Amino acid sequence: MSTAPLAGVLLAIGLGGAALLATRLLLAYIARREPEEPGATLPPVGGAALAVAVAVAALLLFWNRPLTAVVAVQAGWAAALAVIFTVDLRVRYILDIWTAPLALLAVLAAIALPHPAYLSLRSALTGGAIGLVLFAAFYGLGLLVFRQAALGLGDVKLAALMGLMVGTERILTAVFIGVCLGGVASLFLVALRRAKLGDAPAYGTYLTLGGYAALLGAAGLWH
Repeated sequence: MSTAPLAGVLLAIGLGGAALLATRLLLAYIARREPEEPGATLPPVGGAALAVAVAVAALLLFWNRPLTAVVAVQAGWAAALAVIFTVDLRVRYILDIWTAPLALLAVLAAIALPHPAYLSLRSALTGGAIGLVLFAAFYGLGLLVFRQAALGLGDVKLAALMGLMVGTERILTAVFIGVCLGGVASLFLVALRRAKLGDAPAYGTYLTLGGYAALLGAAGLWH
């Protein structure tokens, strides 16, 4: 980190703790709503791993960049995606009570933060629309081909949210990486006989990884 390294480390640790708290609250909400859901808890080891992973992910976004409001917001998006990753991995839910406020915050960030250091409002809204249309099309195609949903509506909303976070220039990259990771993981699970062809993967986990990769691209860590 080129400036304020201590502030960056403290923020990264704080984001790790915030992500852990948000994940536990969301899982507790699911446990109350779906008492029979066995995965609606987070073991201590898993919680520690989540907090550390978010802190490291945030620090990567700070690498060789001043700790500005733009960088802090992007690190916040990484933490928010980590919460979605963990909840979807545990219980295969992407909750509107988490994604809807994040979508509003993404729009407000595009309005408030300076362009071109951050997305313009037009880029954020167009990116959101692209993510929404792409995954709505995938959802409809799954219904036509498999006679059942190949992904959930939560995945469609997540793709739109990621578009709001990363904008027009990077939403296609995020979706492409997420879909490829989901496809490879699905084939791997089929080969291990842990899943069957036609089973819908937990796409949210893979989409969030694509979203984080797009954030790393926005940070200039890859092109």
